[in-house]
Amino acid sequence: MKTAEEYIEELPNSIRGSILRAYYRMITSKDLKDLNLVMKEILELRSMGYTAQYIGKFRSIIFEEYVALILKDICKSLGNVMHQVKISLKGYDVTVDVAVMRAKSLIMVIECKVDLDASRLKVALGEYILINRYYSDISFLVVYFNSLISEKLMEIAKEIIPIVHISNLKGYLEKEYSLKVLKR
Repeated sequence: MKTAEEYIEELPNSIRGSILRAYYRMITSKDLKDLNLVMKEILELRSMGYTAQYIGKFRSIIFEEYVALILKDICKSLGNVMHQVKISLKGYDVTVDVAVMRAKSLIMVIECKVDLDASRLKVALGEYILINRYYSDISFLVVYFNSLISEKLMEIAKEIIPIVHISNLKGYLEKEYSLKVLKR
C-alpha cells in the first residue's frame, strides 16, 4: 500500500507544494485542524479530475497515519504502534489499519474510517468478529472522521465495539485504555 508521501509525490508540481506543507504541519503538530486542512486539500483534487477512488484511498492513508501518530504519543512506553499490519488468522491474513504490539503480541487493533457509513461499519464489525475469534484478549476500536450513519445504528454498534470520533481519540484512550488495557 502506498504511503501519504507517495500519493503526494504523484501530484503535479502546481498542487504538490500546498498539500505537502499541510501534511508536514499535520504530522508535526498532530493538531486536528491540520488534519482537517489536509483532508480539505485532498478533496479539492476532484476539480482536477482525480477519481473518487483515488481521493478516497489518499484520504484513508492520511487518516490512518494521523491516528497512528496520535497513538504513538499515548502508547510510546507501552507498545509499538504499527500502520497496515497483517494479522494471521489460521493461515488467512487480515490487514488492519493500525495495531499496537508489545514484542510480537497484539494488544490493540484500530480500524480507521474517514467516512463511516453503514456498509463500512458492518465491515469493521465483521473484522472485529474474525479477529476476536483468535485474539480474544485484544482491544478493538473504530475511529472515524465523518459519520454518515444514524444515531440508532451508532448506538447499537457501540454496544459491540467502541467507536470514537477522531476529536475524542486522545481523551478516550487516556481514560479507557491507558494503563488498564495497554499495560497487560
